[in-house]
Amino acid sequence: MLKKIRKINESKFSCTPRSVELNIVCGLSFYYNPDTCLFEVDQNPYGERDLIPIKNLQFSPDYSKMTFDCFYQGKDVSFDISIGREREKNFLRFFHAFHGKAFFFGENDFQPVVLLFDEGEISANSNIRNPEKGTDYLTLFGEDGEFFFIIPRPWKRFPLSAFGSKGNTFYFKSEENLFEYEFILEPSVMQVVKAFLQMELSNLDEIEIA
Repeated sequence: MLKKIRKINESKFSCTPRSVELNIVCGLSFYYNPDTCLFEVDQNPYGERDLIPIKNLQFSPDYSKMTFDCFYQGKDVSFDISIGREREKNFLRFFHAFHGKAFFFGENDFQPVVLLFDEGEISANSNIRNPEKGTDYLTLFGEDGEFFFIIPRPWKRFPLSAFGSKGNTFYFKSEENLFEYEFILEPSVMQVVKAFLQMELSNLDEIEIA
């Protein structure tokens, strides 16, 4: 049975070192199995997780398509997933790089990351958190093409006007405030986050950093 997925409403990239969890959502939800060093597909995404192995995994050269076979919900299914947006292509590049390769979670060394998109807009549920300080986390939110920086306590949101980065430090500017965050992430996850920020915030002014 061939099943084609041509429209992706929700996409996600998340890495939670403390719980040893790596999840990518592009049409379907995939979790990395640290015991086998392989991604598995969740055949029950709206209930208790039910992961099954995939086989015959292939990607197009530009990562606009992914195909694989699996025994999904009691049937042999061949999935054909098309990717249109560049951010999801970056997620698949990461998928391809670590499917069959050991991934170092680092436990308490790295910050957890959630990048969540709904209908092409970045969700307010996206964040990069400092696990040692429950209130210290970066949240960006997209709405009608505008980006906001959110502070959790007390809750405030600031429209962003400029963005810049140097090394692992990122700078976000609103009309009256400059926010500075240093990310401590696994290097390959850092690449995903950097590409995401540079792509999503490309329409903002660039902050000049000495």
